[in-house]
This record gives sequence, C-alpha cells and structure tokens, in this order.
Amino acid sequence: MFLWACGTRQCQRQMSDRFGRSQDTVSRKFGEVLDALLSYAHTIIRPRDPSFRSVCPKLQQFSPYFDGCIGAIDGTYIPVSVIEHAHDDFINRKGFTSQNVLAVCDMDMRFTFVATGKRGAAHDMAVFREVVNNSDHFPHPPPGKYYLVDSGYPLREGYMCPYRKTRYHLKQFDTKGPENLHEIFNYHHSCLRNVVERSFGVLKSKWQILKGIPFYPMEKQSKIIVACFALHNFAMDNKEPDMDVHDVFGEDKYLCRLGQQIGSTHNWLAATADDDIGTVRDWIAAGLYGFV
Repeated sequence: MFLWACGTRQCQRQMSDRFGRSQDTVSRKFGEVLDALLSYAHTIIRPRDPSFRSVCPKLQQFSPYFDGCIGAIDGTYIPVSVIEHAHDDFINRKGFTSQNVLAVCDMDMRFTFVATGKRGAAHDMAVFREVVNNSDHFPHPPPGKYYLVDSGYPLREGYMCPYRKTRYHLKQFDTKGPENLHEIFNYHHSCLRNVVERSFGVLKSKWQILKGIPFYPMEKQSKIIVACFALHNFAMDNKEPDMDVHDVFGEDKYLCRLGQQIGSTHNWLAATADDDIGTVRDWIAAGLYGFV
C-alpha cells in the first residue's frame, strides 16, 4: 500500500478505496511503514566507503583528472502542501510551494545524503551553509577529495565549482563546442555534475508522490521525501530493471575529441591533497586542454 501510494501519488482516501480499509487503518499502517523506512534510511543513504579511498570506475577514463571527485551536490524543489499562514515562506522562485531539498549523490547515482524540511523560499546557499556547518551526518570530503557543485555554490576546499562568466550548461554547447581552456573544463565538469540532475530525474519518475505530496503535517511530508530517497537507493543497489538509468555522462559528443590527451604521459606535476581547490581546478583544466 505504501509503495503504491508513493509510486502513483495517492492520498489516504484513495488508498482506503483501493485496498478496502478504513482511513484510520490506512493512516496507521502508512505511518508504521514510513517510520520503518526512516530507520532504514540511516543505513542506506550514506557513502558505501565513508573514507573515499577508491576512485569510481566511471571516472577512470578521465584519470588522473577528477580522481579526487567523490560525487555531486545540488538542490531540488519538492512540491509540498502547506497551511495558509505559512504559504509565503514555502513559495520558491518558480512560484509554487515546495521544500528546498539538498542532496549529495555519488557517481553511481546513489544518494549519500539528503536534507529536507528547508522552506522553498530559502536560498540554495543558505541551505548549503546550514547543512555543511550543522549536520552531524553530512559526508564531508577528506583532504584531496571534493564534490562537484554548480556556479551557485562557492569554490572552497572540498567543493569544486566551474569557472564563472564562462559557458557551462550542456545546452550552451549544442551549436558551438567549447573553444578555450575554461570552456573545456566547464563542459567536462557539467557532464560529470549532471549525475545529480539525472539522479533527481530517476527519483521523481519512479516515486511520483515527489511531484506533489498530498496534505500531511510538514514533518510527515519531510519523512516521505527521505523514504523515497531510501527506496531509490534500494532499487539502485538491487539493479531494479524498471529504473530508467542511462550512462552517467549521457551523450558526450566532445569527450573523444577533447579528451584524447587524457591518461597520456604529461609533464605537469600532479595535484596533491596539499594544493588548494583553485590550483587543482587549474591543473585539471590545463590537462584537459592538452597542455603536455
């Protein structure tokens, strides 16, 4: 009943009609399964290797560049139902009521962290700062490792954003490919960071309730969001055939041409854990550009 409700976006009355149970029974059992999934979420929404010792196989074609990448971070709006007096606080910049959910995923499209309960009107940076500074369970990157973030986030240790004031999004390269060092880096960065957007797409496609959660107390709506993230990871870990997962990089029509130098012998000193993130970014950009 719980899976049907989350997979097809049904309210309690519809569950009651479908399964021939009273709304009281439906509410009680839905809550019991939800609490069980929240407990399960603590064990499955986490990195497989908390020390991040190994390089993801999907990044080996870029080696040694992006060897320090351990995933991507982004936020997404999950439409929620709110009471009237709190309506304005949950209106996001797109004009609908939502929670601003921040998530971290690895390069295998598994979510390793999720933060819910943030009002839709909250800015992405405000959510990011609060989560990174105050969450006890956030998987902070160790020295020499980093997450890929978009230009709305800062360039700081452990978080690599693209070069600003330069083409970045993949659609911007549809008619004209990357032409300089910064554009080439931004293109590859966008291809890799796209894993989190793809993960959100698969998540919402599978669990339709995330396209508009029926009216529950806000705390319960937050729990439903976390439960769906946990179910996503369970399905990914068990390779469910109906999960619409494609190659993490998608159609990279420039990778072969621009990346032909990747993995070749070069005389650039490899970036180390002691280098600041800006230096590492410049080193990657130079390598991708073919300075050997």
